[in-house]
Amino acid sequence: MNNSDPETSSLAAMVESTARRILAKHWGRAGIDGHDEKSERDGQIEKVLAAFKEAGLDRLGSEADSHDLPLCIAVCRVLGEASCTAPFAAGVLANMAMQGRSPVDDDRPTVFAISEDGVEIGPNGATGSIGFLDHASHAEMLMLLIPGTGIVRIDLCHSGAKIRRETILGGHVVDAIILHEAPAMPVALPGQQIADLSLIAPLLSCSRALGAAERGFEMVLDYARERRQFGRPIGAFQAIQHKLANSRMLLDAARLLVERAASSHRAGGAQWVDDAHSAILFCQLHLRQIALETHHCFGAIGFAEEHEAPSQFRIVHADIARSGGFFGMSRSYADFLFDPAQGRRADEIDESDPARPLRCKVRHWLDANWGARERQENADRPFEDRHWNAEFARKMGSAGWTTINWPSHEEGLDLSPVEQLAFSEEIIRHEAPDGSTIAASRLLAPEVIAHGSSRLKAEMIPLLRSGEASACLGYSEPGAGSDLASLQTTAMRDAGGYVVNGQKIWTSDGHRASHMLLAARTNPDQNVKHGAITLFVVPMDTSGITLRPMPALHGHVFCNIFFDDVRIPEWTRLGEEGEGWSILSSALASERVVMGAFASQLSDLLGRLIARLRGSPLAREGDIRARIAVLAAEVQAARLLSLRSIELSSGDYTPLVESAMAKVFASELSQKLTETAIDIFGPAAMVDGPAEGDVADGLVGQLLRRSIMMVVGGGSNEIQRNVIALRGLRLPSK
Repeated sequence: MNNSDPETSSLAAMVESTARRILAKHWGRAGIDGHDEKSERDGQIEKVLAAFKEAGLDRLGSEADSHDLPLCIAVCRVLGEASCTAPFAAGVLANMAMQGRSPVDDDRPTVFAISEDGVEIGPNGATGSIGFLDHASHAEMLMLLIPGTGIVRIDLCHSGAKIRRETILGGHVVDAIILHEAPAMPVALPGQQIADLSLIAPLLSCSRALGAAERGFEMVLDYARERRQFGRPIGAFQAIQHKLANSRMLLDAARLLVERAASSHRAGGAQWVDDAHSAILFCQLHLRQIALETHHCFGAIGFAEEHEAPSQFRIVHADIARSGGFFGMSRSYADFLFDPAQGRRADEIDESDPARPLRCKVRHWLDANWGARERQENADRPFEDRHWNAEFARKMGSAGWTTINWPSHEEGLDLSPVEQLAFSEEIIRHEAPDGSTIAASRLLAPEVIAHGSSRLKAEMIPLLRSGEASACLGYSEPGAGSDLASLQTTAMRDAGGYVVNGQKIWTSDGHRASHMLLAARTNPDQNVKHGAITLFVVPMDTSGITLRPMPALHGHVFCNIFFDDVRIPEWTRLGEEGEGWSILSSALASERVVMGAFASQLSDLLGRLIARLRGSPLAREGDIRARIAVLAAEVQAARLLSLRSIELSSGDYTPLVESAMAKVFASELSQKLTETAIDIFGPAAMVDGPAEGDVADGLVGQLLRRSIMMVVGGGSNEIQRNVIALRGLRLPSK
């Protein structure tokens, strides 16, 4: 998923290509080995900086209206991939600080740093020290950002400024600037510009760390495919596969967050502040761990200094430490989240949201058709019944909302996947009960339209459009859960139709759905797996179907459903015999929107928790504030992973790997979010609401119970990690 506009994306690709070409020419092995001679290393840095200047990269960030941040992010990632410590980010930050100004010494090489208490500015100049800088010896000017105050420009050519070279982590070279009454010139900046620079600086550091982590990961993937132990590639061991699948998922999430932050910087405002904090904090949380996991997979070979892995390890750790540290960033993010202004902003629609017109339209309709009275009446119903409302389904049908993903040739709204997600988010926001229409109108209907017989279409489409029809999914069986190809329910041809025998289990809403989308074997040969599966649309009142409803942990009912010589006509079949698996695969596009809506539920619950905490004594607890900040960053990551899989599904590409990542991340985050709520609020978080003293109307306990189903259902998370490893990372299966 690309968060930038096409023009910016194209420019970023060009800048990336230019930076890679320069580094390939001027930055070799001598530059990344922490034990090389200083002169040789510095010589390469000088060549890289000179080539950057010739290509115009040194001017990025200098124009006030240029919106260069996505381009700067791209260059920093390339530098990280190459383990190059050229102080590009420092020059960019200096350019951004001096936008619209023309000092006499504008062209002097400048290093940029942030300091809250390391330097004191007095009447005789600057005194103190700033450490952990990249190649400060190349600079003649220090531009020091003092958060909340402004910029101070300090002359490094003065005798009061000294450079001291140091190493960290056994080889990563950094410089410290020691100042004693060095000439200093304050530069007044608007408060917003100071705040922006305070976020851009760590974002650029995280971007270079991300590039280094990604390069290390790509190398260890190649190693895992080739390195053999115990007679097989190490990448064939499931422990390694799942370790690398986790790393890939977290790297993708970090990249999506960083790109979104870079893109939202153009519009500025609260959205930019939110996005920047979440990107930085997520990188701080995960990139160092990914670097460690990379070394774990490399084993002894990654310990050799002649290998690239040590330099990447150092870059990741140095840049994440340089980004300000987890505790400082989590405090800053928590301050933002708990600001009462953010509570007032919660219901606003982002101006840059491409689905903004649709959201406004849906909100207007919901305000008229699902107001406070209807919401209260629904809240008073038993929990099991709150998401299933036949009257509301008919209202949706009358307004056309049952056809959001239907093609226009069937008089459907034909919304894009992103718009479909926006619709679901608005339904969640208004606590509207669309449960009876999800499986029917959004999952079943598109397949009836695409694969149904003329009679099936004639009978079903009017019912699906009106909201009268509802559906359950007849997939899982006692011996076929995540391994759906092993299902044993049969549909054998007989007298112009089929006779169905078998059992389905864990069928949600089977006791009240009007129809089932049934997966059954039409080929008795057990050696044929996927090619034996055929789909049917079966009325649930058909003779021979027996239901045994069971209450489930998540508060809803699912059913054991038995088929004993159930006769169904041929026209109820979807597609041809044996095409069921391919139809199910295409139907995943609609299921991705459902998973995206689940990620949005996490965001909704987190917003409720923050609202409950805001202004309370608990909100002043440092541990609680840090945990809420972490959850906010990870909820944003969950939504972006889901949104990516949804956007990719709008074309011919089937994003199985991206969908697996979205499912794993969101489902496991739901457990983390709800367990954290219990840690914060205690037993009140588990009260079945709405009730006096409950937390978020009882949604914490409800979502905690549902999270188990989200982890194991739809293909368990272990299966999803296998998909990521084997399909996405191309690791060997044996």
